[in-house]
Amino acid sequence: MAIPGNLLSVTTSSIEPNISGWTSRMNCTLARASGGRVGDGCLKLTSVAAGEMQARTFSWLPVSSGDLYFTFADASASAQPERIGIRWMDSTGAEISVTWSLTTAAASSSWHRVSVAGYAPVGAVHAQVLLSSTVAGAGVLHYWENIYPGRRSATRATCSASTPSRAGRSTAPRGRRRPTRA
Repeated sequence: MAIPGNLLSVTTSSIEPNISGWTSRMNCTLARASGGRVGDGCLKLTSVAAGEMQARTFSWLPVSSGDLYFTFADASASAQPERIGIRWMDSTGAEISVTWSLTTAAASSSWHRVSVAGYAPVGAVHAQVLLSSTVAGAGVLHYWENIYPGRRSATRATCSASTPSRAGRSTAPRGRRRPTRA
């Protein structure tokens, strides 16, 4: 089932019926495994050697500089914690930067959510989702599914001295929460 606002196709997001929307970025092979939360399928990363392994979306997602984007995914791994990132690229596909989540505190073989949010930097017109973990050796497995990159509305909410407000109430538009910064 599609998640409203998801910039990925249903196949890429849910890993149903295949992994065609994903490719290895470094130090891993990819396969489709069973046992997912949303559907039966999930993305299985298998490390080739010790060190960081990463997978990325095959396609480039369109983004606009200055807009807030967020990405989450469900992950499962018994041996290592993980992180998720948004890779920002210019019109030629050159990497500008990567916005990474914090690495999870500990490994967990139970499905759990990993997320990150960040503003697209100046010059960014494309993005990719990155899935990452650092492993101790070859043959270590990590599972991902229910991947969602989305976009928040264009302008950052601001408040100035001339903006009228009612005591204790935000001047941000209703239904929208101001982003917090770490």
